[in-house]
Amino acid sequence: MGRYIREMELQLPESEVRELIDGFLKENGFYIGEWQGKICWTADFGINTLFTPLRVTKANTGIYFFDYTYENGKLHFEAWLRDGKKKEVGLTGWYLWQTKEPYTDLVSKLEKELISKLPQDSDLRLQAGNSAQIENSNRKMGKAHQLLGVVGLIVLIEVFLSILKRLGVLGF
Repeated sequence: MGRYIREMELQLPESEVRELIDGFLKENGFYIGEWQGKICWTADFGINTLFTPLRVTKANTGIYFFDYTYENGKLHFEAWLRDGKKKEVGLTGWYLWQTKEPYTDLVSKLEKELISKLPQDSDLRLQAGNSAQIENSNRKMGKAHQLLGVVGLIVLIEVFLSILKRLGVLGF
């Protein structure tokens, strides 16, 4: 899977859009970094989560990447994750979903914040509001959580019953 790429026609002042995006990224732990020789925004493992890595290593720094351009009222941005040293992964799909989910939520939040800056009666607001691709991915990840929860519960019950059986508490 490639990068998550989004284009939105905003027709807002460039300084306002840059200030909003840069502020949002800094507020959420992003800093200016580099990916394959290109300067972009990057963040380390643990953004937007309760848990941070026990120790900081090269493996958990520079995981999340974000790059954007804003020209002639049109915003183009790309969001992706690092997979290994040189590969990249998009925000949708099952692969690395536990790592993707906090970042996907963050990108979706940024999209909604940008859309909220558009006038209420604007046709641009309707066009930009169509962020179903990332929203549908979030729903799929929610189903993955449910499935894992059910499987975990079944395994837990099975282990509990086998312990009771060994202790002779159950009569079978």
